[in-house]
Amino acid sequence: MAETAGTAEEAASLEEFLQRLVEDGTVPGAVLVVSRAGASWEDSTVVCAGS
Repeated sequence: MAETAGTAEEAASLEEFLQRLVEDGTVPGAVLVVSRAGASWEDSTVVCAGS
């Protein structure tokens, strides 16, 4: 993943993007777990586990 400034706006956009993947069925039956270790997404962990 490319490094970003990690702004709150980018974090919100990423969260919305991940949500859309699930809703659209791009990631069927997936469970998205997002752990925000800090204010920046660079310090966060995104786990995608299919069913």
